[in-house]
Amino acid sequence: MTAVLLLLLLTTIGAEPWATGPKCATEWNRSLTAVFENAELRSVLKQLGPDRQLALVLDRRIDPNQTVTFSLQQEPLLKGLSRFADTLHAELVLTENVAYIGPGDRARWLRTAIAQAETTMAANATRRPLAMRKTIAWDDLTTPREILEQIATAFNLQMENLDKVPHDLWAGATFPNVTACEALTLVLIQLDRGWMWQPQGRRITFAPWQPPELIERAYQPRGKTTVASLIEDWHARLPALSLTARDKEIVVRGRVEDHEQISKWLAGGFNRIVAPKDGPPPTPLKQRRFTLNEKNVPVRAVLQELEKSGAEIVADEEALKTAGVNLDQTISIQVQKATTEEFLKAVLDPVKAAADVDGLTITIRAKPASQ
Repeated sequence: MTAVLLLLLLTTIGAEPWATGPKCATEWNRSLTAVFENAELRSVLKQLGPDRQLALVLDRRIDPNQTVTFSLQQEPLLKGLSRFADTLHAELVLTENVAYIGPGDRARWLRTAIAQAETTMAANATRRPLAMRKTIAWDDLTTPREILEQIATAFNLQMENLDKVPHDLWAGATFPNVTACEALTLVLIQLDRGWMWQPQGRRITFAPWQPPELIERAYQPRGKTTVASLIEDWHARLPALSLTARDKEIVVRGRVEDHEQISKWLAGGFNRIVAPKDGPPPTPLKQRRFTLNEKNVPVRAVLQELEKSGAEIVADEEALKTAGVNLDQTISIQVQKATTEEFLKAVLDPVKAAADVDGLTITIRAKPASQ
């Protein structure tokens, strides 16, 4: 049976060849419907990734020629592909601009390995230029050694023992707008290799893969919660997490994803869907009209009421705080029969924030300084 593909609610991404930055995150979280029956995996991923200007890389250890059946039913692409990766006994990880599907015992460490490498690089002033972003691309039947040589040229690196890199022929791919650490990790993790910075200069030496060190951060309870109650709660949710009480804070050692999850828990419960208990499915946000007349109401309270109506609020509060956005700030609002966009503008403009709406998902972001 030939592959059948049906895509709904797709929009033109724009003139740029690859979606990067905020546009990348928006496109990966765009809801769509897709149906593939007895289709070649390589073809499925091409249509869902590169054909939509999204960088999607399949690990060399997963057979791209296998036949798969897969469907999305009006759900975010990243969420659907993550579910699909499970059926391949793999895991999907989104770095800054590249989605990677690979074996779970490697994929779960990908972002942490990148973060630790970039921390090491930033600690040495002579390596700061490596934080620049470049686009690395290659054609079908390119060897890993040729890809690594391209990375070396792009970032002015010297690579020792390159002859130890296993010979292979890879399908064409692109890493758009990546750092040296991202590019190196995305290539070497597929070869069970890592690398070490040499004490001086811009030289790297390849070495067998080793899981990166866990990232350590300290958190303080908010509101009436206590250190003891949070440790108990977090241990129940993530049993493998390393948690230590220290004075009035909790020291957490974990992966990048673990720290992101903890930040969401501390943020007050956003990033979830609270659907009505009874009745029909929630009305899509763009079909709703809002009338509200309130004085001195916290922005958070308004957003939480939207959650109760079936909306999903996505807010990276650490990033918002850094940008000077306070969702606990009070506002006065008076709107009548406003569209969702008009309503959210009235709610978020006073705190210098904005929102993107996709189906039932509202993503809160800081306004650029120019707006």
